[in-house]
Amino acid sequence: MERGYAFEHDYGCGFGIISHHADGHHFIGHGGSTVGFRAIMLTDQTEGLGVTILCNGSGVDTYEPARYALQVAAALRDGSPVPGPPDTPDPTAVADAGRYAGAYLRAADGHRLSVRPAGQRLQLAFEGGDCILERISGDVFCAPHDDLDPFPLRFRTADANGADQMAEIAHGPDIYVREGNATSGAADVPPPEWLAFPGHYRSHSPYVSNFRVIVRRGRLYLAWPNGGEEALTPTDPHAGPSGWFKVGPPDRPSAECVRFDPVVGNRALRVIWTGGGGLYRVD
Repeated sequence: MERGYAFEHDYGCGFGIISHHADGHHFIGHGGSTVGFRAIMLTDQTEGLGVTILCNGSGVDTYEPARYALQVAAALRDGSPVPGPPDTPDPTAVADAGRYAGAYLRAADGHRLSVRPAGQRLQLAFEGGDCILERISGDVFCAPHDDLDPFPLRFRTADANGADQMAEIAHGPDIYVREGNATSGAADVPPPEWLAFPGHYRSHSPYVSNFRVIVRRGRLYLAWPNGGEEALTPTDPHAGPSGWFKVGPPDRPSAECVRFDPVVGNRALRVIWTGGGGLYRVD
C-alpha cells in the first residue's frame, strides 16, 4: 500500500479506520477485499475530499487510484491543471538486471537455466523454451512458461547481507546453483516421514481454494497459489508424523498451524489447517 509514497511515522489503525500522513496530507480510510472483489474508502482530511472505489479482481491495487482520484478532485475544485495519471509499473523492468545474469544448474541433475539481461529486462532460456521474467516482489520472479508452472523463481545471494550477484535460484522443490559455485547437501535429507507430505491440496473454500506443500533442502514449505511461500516448522520435533507444524520460520511468532492427517501408505491425504479447515490431496 505504501509503494511510491513517503509515509510519516504516525501510521495507525483503530476501530477499522486507518490513519496516516503522506506528502503533507492527512488520510483516513479503509480498504478490503472478498472473493472476486476489492474496495477502498479514502478521505483526504487536508483537502476535505473523499473517494470510494469498487472493482472486480482480488489482486489489484486500489490505494494509488484512490490517491489519484483525490488529486483530480482537488484540481477540478480549485481550477488547477489536472495531474497526469500515475505510471503503470512494468513488471518486466529490472534496473539491476546484471545481478541476476548467469547460468544456473539444477543440483539434482544438472538441468540448466540461463539468465541474461535484455535491456532492462531478464531473458530466461532453458531446454524447452525461453521467456521474459516478470518481477513479483523483491528477488522473486514469475517465468510465464508452462514448463515452469506453478512455482516462481526465487533468486538468492550467498549470504544474508546480500552480495552483488545471485548465487542460486529456488524453484519449488528444486535448487539451481550458479555455475562455478559450490553447494552443500548436508541438510538436504528430511526426516523420512516428511516424504508423505509434499503434494497439491484443495478445498471447497473460495477464500483459499488450494496450496502446495514442497520439501526443499530438508525443509517443508507451504507454497501459495499467488507465488508466496512459508516455511513449515514442527511445533514438537518428537511428535512424529501426526504432529503440528507452525506456518512460519522458527524465529517468527505465528498463530497458524497445519497437521497432516490421515497418512495412508506413503501419502498424506489431508492437511488440517487452522486458518481454513481441511484441504485434501488432489495429485
